[in-house]
Amino acid sequence: MGERMISAKDKTFIIEIKDTQNGTWQGVITWTKDNQKLAFRSTLELIRLLDSAIETNEEVQSW
Repeated sequence: MGERMISAKDKTFIIEIKDTQNGTWQGVITWTKDNQKLAFRSTLELIRLLDSAIETNEEVQSW
């Protein structure tokens, strides 16, 4: 369906939307730095994955 790149500070993500069912997205998010891939089953799950990755990064930088 589609692919987007999102970058936050030194984090870059590739988001592949594979399907849309029940008014939400399903797909795969890839962290480009370490090529880690995770599937998500909803838009909310995608947002939570992005938030946790960015939040973790900010905590490390604040030390």
